[in-house]
Amino acid sequence: MLHNDFPAIIQGQQTLLGAGREVSNGLYAYQTVGQKVAIRTNQLVALQRAVDFTRELLKYSSATYTDMLTSQQSLRAAQFSSVNDCLRQLQATTDPHHALGGGWR
Repeated sequence: MLHNDFPAIIQGQQTLLGAGREVSNGLYAYQTVGQKVAIRTNQLVALQRAVDFTRELLKYSSATYTDMLTSQQSLRAAQFSSVNDCLRQLQATTDPHHALGGGWR
C-alpha cells in the first residue's frame, strides 16, 4: 500500500460511515413514525366516536351544530395528520435505500 493511497482510503471510510449513519437515521425515523402511526390510529378511533356521539346529542338537542362542526373538524385534522405520518413512513423506508446507493436520480 502506497502512502498516496491513504487519502482515498480515508475518504472511502468516511463515505461508508456517512452511509451507515444515514441508514441508522432512516431506520430510527421509520420506527418513530411507526409508533406515531399506532398512536394516531387510536386518536382517529376516539375522534370518530366523538363525532358519532355529538351527532347523537345533536339529534336530542343536547349539542349545538357548532359542537358537531368542531368535532368533525378535529377528526379531519387528525386524518390529514395521519396521511402525513404515512408519507413520512414511506420516506423513511426509501431513505436508507438511497443512502446505500439504490434508486434513481
